[in-house]
Amino acid sequence: MNNPSIANSSKKHHAGFIKLIGSPNVDKNTLINQLFGEKTPNTTSEMQTKSPRAMGVINGDNFQIVYSDLPDVLAPADKMQKKLIGQVEDLLQNDDIILYFIDCGETCIDAQLAKSLKGLGIPIVLVIDQIDKYTEEQVAEARARWSKIFPEADIFTVSSLTGQNIDGLRERIIALLPESPSYIPKNNSEHSTRYFITELIREQIRLQYKKEI
Repeated sequence: MNNPSIANSSKKHHAGFIKLIGSPNVDKNTLINQLFGEKTPNTTSEMQTKSPRAMGVINGDNFQIVYSDLPDVLAPADKMQKKLIGQVEDLLQNDDIILYFIDCGETCIDAQLAKSLKGLGIPIVLVIDQIDKYTEEQVAEARARWSKIFPEADIFTVSSLTGQNIDGLRERIIALLPESPSYIPKNNSEHSTRYFITELIREQIRLQYKKEI
C-alpha cells in the first residue's frame, strides 16, 4: 500500500528490512497503524499465534519498508520460546533495523535475548509504549532503566492510543533506513506476494540447515 503523504525529508530514497519484536502487553498492530497506516498481517487475538515471519511492505514517496513480525517475546518458560530466543541471530541477520516494543511498566528482558540483540550490530529502536497510563516520573524511570540495558539504542516514549511522539519515531525509523532503491516494485502486488513467499521458504531452509542459501 502506498502512503504518498508519508515522505522522507531527504530527497534520496531509503529502503530496508525491519523486524518487529515486542511483549504481549504491547499492541504492535496498533503502533504500526499509527506510524504508517498499516497493520501487521496474520495476527489474532491470542498470544503466540503469529506466524514466525509475518511480512508486509510500506511504501512512501521516498522510502520503502519491508517489515516482518516475530511472535510475542516472553521469558523462555517453554520449549517454543527457548527455541525462538535461541534462533534470534538467524531470524534477524538480514534486517536493517530492530523495532522493539515494550510496555512502559516492563522492567526486565530475557538475558539471552538482550545479549543476542546487542551482539548483532543492527540498529535498535526501542519503543516504550502506553506512556499515557503512567506519570512523567514513571516514564522517565522507564527510559533510564532501558537505557542501561540497551545503551546504544534509540529510545522513544510513545502512546499508541493518543499518538504522542509518534511523528518523531516515524522520522527516525526512515532516517535509519539505508539509502537504496525499492526492493519490491511499488504498486505491484503480484511481485510482492511472490517475493514474500520466496523469503518465507528461504528463511525456513536457513533455520533448518543453518546455512545461507
